[in-house]
Amino acid sequence: MFPNLFHVKSVHRQVRLNEVLARLEGAKIQHKILKPPKSSMIPGCRHCRIRMKNSCGRKVFANVSSRDKPVFIAKLEHFVEKEVNRIASEKRSECREVSCDHLLCDQKKLDAELAIYKSAFEVLLTKIRTFKPLLSRIKSTYDKCIEVRDDRMKLMEIVSSKLETFKKTVEKKIDTIERTGTGKVGALMREKSCLTETVAKLRADLEESNGKINCLRHELLDCEEREIRRIVNQRRQNIEPSSGGAKETKMVRRQTAQSRRLLEDPVLMNICLERARKDLSTAHRKIAELEDTFREVVPKWELERLENRHQAFEREYRNLSQEFEALSKEHEALKVNFEVVREQKNSLRDRCKILAHTNTPRPDWSKCGQFIQGGVQRWRDITAKKSSEDRLTILLSELCGVASAENDYFVGQGTDPSVPVFLRYKGKMKNRKLGRREVSILINDIWKSRMASDMGTPMGEYVLKYFSERYHISLLRYEWIYNLYYACQRLVYDDQIGLFWNILWGNVVEEAYHAPRKEFVLLKRMMEMRMEDKKINALLAQDLMDVMDVMYPQKSNRDIENIVYAAGKQLGIDPSTEAFDVAKLFAQTEEGWERGDFARELARQTKQEITEFGKGILHSINIHDKTSEVTVEMLKKGFMEVDEDIHQNLLTQHLKWIYKVQDLSKAKPMVSSAIVRQMLNGYIRRSQLKNHRRN
Repeated sequence: MFPNLFHVKSVHRQVRLNEVLARLEGAKIQHKILKPPKSSMIPGCRHCRIRMKNSCGRKVFANVSSRDKPVFIAKLEHFVEKEVNRIASEKRSECREVSCDHLLCDQKKLDAELAIYKSAFEVLLTKIRTFKPLLSRIKSTYDKCIEVRDDRMKLMEIVSSKLETFKKTVEKKIDTIERTGTGKVGALMREKSCLTETVAKLRADLEESNGKINCLRHELLDCEEREIRRIVNQRRQNIEPSSGGAKETKMVRRQTAQSRRLLEDPVLMNICLERARKDLSTAHRKIAELEDTFREVVPKWELERLENRHQAFEREYRNLSQEFEALSKEHEALKVNFEVVREQKNSLRDRCKILAHTNTPRPDWSKCGQFIQGGVQRWRDITAKKSSEDRLTILLSELCGVASAENDYFVGQGTDPSVPVFLRYKGKMKNRKLGRREVSILINDIWKSRMASDMGTPMGEYVLKYFSERYHISLLRYEWIYNLYYACQRLVYDDQIGLFWNILWGNVVEEAYHAPRKEFVLLKRMMEMRMEDKKINALLAQDLMDVMDVMYPQKSNRDIENIVYAAGKQLGIDPSTEAFDVAKLFAQTEEGWERGDFARELARQTKQEITEFGKGILHSINIHDKTSEVTVEMLKKGFMEVDEDIHQNLLTQHLKWIYKVQDLSKAKPMVSSAIVRQMLNGYIRRSQLKNHRRN
């Protein structure tokens, strides 16, 4: 074992030595590569010479006539050639020695020539002023390169010297280990041989002792068996010792003591232990067989419990089977009825198609409310439960019959204090019969004037002020007011006109008009900033969706897509391929920007958000029926649960508007449907928009 260990260690040392020598040789090779060879070119003017050195060591300059050269160039070339030849002759005289290091000599020669060319280059820089900056940078770069090369050469020389020192140290250590290791190995080998002989002797003695022990064990076992057999036979024969035989009594006692000693003998105990172990293994085997045999057997109480559950399941199964049969029969009857109804539907559909081809279409009578006195609501009242012929008669009478005088003129409502301030006038006024477009333009101009001048005056008083500033004649002023009044009453179904009408009478807060316009201006500014950031003149659909995402974080992706499609429909473009002109998208007409598809979609979604907000408040207080009454405290609790960040003053203001009271303690309960309607009229939105997107 020890020679093998010594051999392995010596092999490892040899491998490490080889690695160190290989690294040293690699460093030497790299050092030689970094040193410039004998044929290296000396930095100089490459454009003024064709070749640097021929095989004889002479300089060959370009074939340039002496007439074309300046005087200082000729002198400079003569100086360089003279110095180079001198250095070459000195080098040849030094290299005649046998022990000369040619690489070192070549390096010294190149350094001397480089110094000559440096001085020549500096003289050249002083004479040539046109290319002096460029040549100066070239010269500084070459100088830096040469300095780096010299530093690397010095570093390689230091590394080489260190490697040589390290090699010598390693070789000394290896020699020392080899000298000291030989003596130690010999001593270990001698010690190994002695130990081997001792182990062999001990093994022989051990085998001899084991043989003697086995022989004695067999003899003891035979003696024990004979003695036990004798005692057993004696007990069977029931031999009793005689009274006079003292010798026999002593013999029996001696045999009894001997039997006790035999029972206490460890060898006998080992035999009994082995027998007990065999009996124990047999018992384990029988137990395993019994477990395998009765593994599937269950206790009686478990069997009875399972039988009871089985009977209960059977009863439940019978009941369900009966129900299933009844439902199957009912299903078959429904299928028959469904087939009958489907046949009736098909026959009625065919009949409707025939009637649609043969009969004239029914007119839309609701449009007539736009052209009669009193508007759509009055038309619905006078034509309720009337036939088409009766409706036609009523329409003709309203347009050309009895009401012709009233249609040509309006009668003032008087100057009573109960009459609204803008309608206080006596006398007749001409009916100008304003259309929807004229009314929309007039309302838009009223809103522009109000936002530019006065926002604190009530709407009714401002309408009177607006027409007073434009018409100084009282008759003409009230003529326009009454025409606007009756036209709004007639065209109240229009969103823009209906909003103005409800704000005029105080049914809707004025913020419902101004808040969407503020958002509209902010949205336009964000789109313009987006175009400025990207330096473009139009936005793509994705840019528009990104802006809408930032502006309305609570809107779902589907809502934003609907807004983008509405904008594309307004501009008449395909949103998936064409860009959006923001200026055209937000351009206002005489009727305002509410007429565009883009603004209508925003208004529709805002109305939907307010409705969902109101329903969420009612659901939070477990109000699901439209006719259920809600108290102030219940509604306040719902507001605080759904909108946790709402301010108390704002909450009080909302509750006063919804219940139409100034003192909340006097407010009466209100049905849930009326609460949602009042929230729409009050433009009550969530106070703090949540920054998460809905699916």
